[in-house]
Amino acid sequence: MLSRVGFTLLLLPIAALAEDRCPWMNAATAGGYLGGTPTTQVKPGPPDSDDASCSFELRAGETLSKLTIDVTTMRSPQSDFIAFLAQCPAKTALKAIGNQAVSCSGADHSTRWELVVGRVRDHAFVLRLSTNAASPDSAALHEKAVKAAEQVAGILF
Repeated sequence: MLSRVGFTLLLLPIAALAEDRCPWMNAATAGGYLGGTPTTQVKPGPPDSDDASCSFELRAGETLSKLTIDVTTMRSPQSDFIAFLAQCPAKTALKAIGNQAVSCSGADHSTRWELVVGRVRDHAFVLRLSTNAASPDSAALHEKAVKAAEQVAGILF
């Protein structure tokens, strides 16, 4: 018969293999947007909050595709959300994705990205989908970012 200490030691390797869990998306779903099985990193927010930052990365040779999701609780949503909206300078309004959701796109050096900023009650979320693929399809990148944002907003409701 195993003692409690022995049983705990037996489970430690299993716990070490457990992947970080993002509250808003799992690795398989993120992999669908990125085109393969990504690595996952989750950074929890302050204690007593459901804030977190999730990052999913997929490397295929020289190509790096990344999906990040940041969720922040706002104390005063009407005034605090303005700072989140400022991350998208040339905004396109999105309907049926939380409240006041917008998207914008751009490029940094050789990386093309799509950003979706939205709000659900007192939570702001920022989703960024990016790739340095040689010739990314901008319309497909936008569509994937919007679909991923719909999922995040739905879970925040």
